[in-house]
Amino acid sequence: MEILYKWKKLALCILLASTTTLTACDDNKSTQTATSENATQKQDRDKEQHEIAKYNAYIDVANAVFVTDGFSGDFEKQIQFINDNIENKKPLKNYFAVSDSNIQGKKKGLERALKIEGNLAELDVAAEKYLQALKVLEPLNKELSMYGSTNEYLSDGGKLFMEKEPALFEQLRKVLLAESEFELQIQILDEKNIKRTFDSAKKESLEYYKIGVIYYGKLISREVKETISQTDNTGLAKLDENINSMNALVKGYDKTKTVTGGTCLSSMTLFLASARTISNELKHDRTEYTTVPPVAFPGMASMQGGSPAQREANAMNDNLSSVIDSFNTDGC
Repeated sequence: MEILYKWKKLALCILLASTTTLTACDDNKSTQTATSENATQKQDRDKEQHEIAKYNAYIDVANAVFVTDGFSGDFEKQIQFINDNIENKKPLKNYFAVSDSNIQGKKKGLERALKIEGNLAELDVAAEKYLQALKVLEPLNKELSMYGSTNEYLSDGGKLFMEKEPALFEQLRKVLLAESEFELQIQILDEKNIKRTFDSAKKESLEYYKIGVIYYGKLISREVKETISQTDNTGLAKLDENINSMNALVKGYDKTKTVTGGTCLSSMTLFLASARTISNELKHDRTEYTTVPPVAFPGMASMQGGSPAQREANAMNDNLSSVIDSFNTDGC
């Protein structure tokens, strides 16, 4: 079970377009020069609009859910087939390949995004690698999906499975790596854009506190995911530092906000509480906290939500998403 995070689109061009510098024209300059400057400014704005549209298209790909467990769930199932029917040589009595709806959905989304004008550097490169990995997986999966859905393994004794399953498994592993890199590049660009806006905001203004809460919330979300996946607590000092920084910004927001009621402050405090709980539990007993409890029946692992650490992290991220949604709609 992975830690879930729903990416947010750039709303109203706030992040990228907020950095555009519009230089006023000097009255003494010629009309030709002013026109040239206006054209340059328009070109810059158009460029940023394309980048925002492309970024948001990538967010659609990252957020799209075509099957509950995604490729990571497919990977776990294929591991089971490899262990049972290849390594332990059990007769193949049941088989299914990877969800085609997930392959097609992600592939079409990436193709649409890559056609949009705009240069997002490393994110474009990661998207192209992700797309190519899916294209290699597609024909392998199509053949084995037909094989499984028609129970052909009962006729050939699992021969085709033995021949093709290792290749499918290896390519699915490459898809997962490409997907992970794609999401990492989204995260890097996301944090970069928010940090740029945060740094340019007027100190101690409401906007400063709101953007700061989002910035540190996203940092903490990433650090929690990384720390849970590690085998030691080397990242906890930095995590605790960022939690305290966000805590100060939440207090500043509470003193500065102009609206009453709403769920923003509640979601912020719940986020901080979860982050501190995770940090404390990892210090107390990392092994127990990050271990997925055994299940009574096969197939129930995904239903229980993973380890205690993963469940707390998912609740934490839900609260961050609630805060961002409210900020984007000016609800706080």
